[in-house]
Amino acid sequence: MVAHWLTLCLCGLPLFAFQARAGNIGAADSFTRIRILPVPTLGYAPETRFYAGAVVMLPFQISQRHRLSAAKLEATFTQNRQRVFSASWDYYLGNNRGFSSGNILTARYPDYYWKPGAFTPGALFARYQAKKTDFHAEYLKSVLHKNLFLGPSLRYASLQQLRYMEGDSAVWQSLRPNRLLGLSAIGSYDSRDNLLNPQHGGLFRWQFGLNRSAERISYITQMFDGRLFFTEDRHTLALRFYMQTGHARGPFFDLPAYGGDAARGYFTGRYRGERIAGLQTEWRHAFGRRLGFTLFAGIGNAWMRASGEAFRLKPNGGIGFRYQADRKSKVNLRFDYAWGISGQRGFYVAFGEAF
Repeated sequence: MVAHWLTLCLCGLPLFAFQARAGNIGAADSFTRIRILPVPTLGYAPETRFYAGAVVMLPFQISQRHRLSAAKLEATFTQNRQRVFSASWDYYLGNNRGFSSGNILTARYPDYYWKPGAFTPGALFARYQAKKTDFHAEYLKSVLHKNLFLGPSLRYASLQQLRYMEGDSAVWQSLRPNRLLGLSAIGSYDSRDNLLNPQHGGLFRWQFGLNRSAERISYITQMFDGRLFFTEDRHTLALRFYMQTGHARGPFFDLPAYGGDAARGYFTGRYRGERIAGLQTEWRHAFGRRLGFTLFAGIGNAWMRASGEAFRLKPNGGIGFRYQADRKSKVNLRFDYAWGISGQRGFYVAFGEAF
């Protein structure tokens, strides 16, 4: 689904919380706190026309000794008969010595695919209809240090029932239905104080994956994501560096895409390549009991290995507003407006920070 929805209206923010008793975890830890944050939305975007949907965030703690965990459910329906359903989770267990994360998505909608490259002309695209399924799950175990995690990840993705809608015929002919199965090894050092709104600590995550497509083509993917957070009084400085590698022989939909939360202001997939990398920085200021303001900027690129375009960088920047929907778990509802080069821009509404 397009990342830069132009939201016309937020229909409401019904919010409630409850506490449910759990078993005897300890004298000070005898509860499981679950908070339910539903947001119905109505909006408009050129790619979708009018859309309506709902996002439900469920932050929870198994006990006072556990880090904050979260789950999210999302459903979206558009005037273009687009349908997207997804569920995701980030769950700390076993006195924070285990961590499970995953996502399940099923969708049917028109999408765009631009020819890979750092500065592909806007006319070199194909718009198509497809059915998409994507599932990944991981389980990490703490080793040697409470913040160091190692473990495996499994992913299955499928893009089927492709149908041409418009665009460049040569680009369209390069697209084929496909499926992939991937197995990855993950190493992560995570000292963040809050999963959804970190203010201190950092995350350093590396992933090495072996993938095989339905066309019996095997390829390697890698990803590194580094984040640091510094807070003084009510000011937070957040930094992020990320990079990702793929292979042109893999399914076209698995080629790394630049944009989205990793580079707000760019249509996700407007630039694709076998390599992407980016640096993002964000200043966040909280004021009042629930409100906040942000400024952010970054630079990055997507390129093919043999193109020599690695340093033809693309800047982005923007401003944002925050409303703390739940003060106990510090979950923010964010509204960000961002822009990039060549007239690209986007408006984002979501629970939790971009990073």
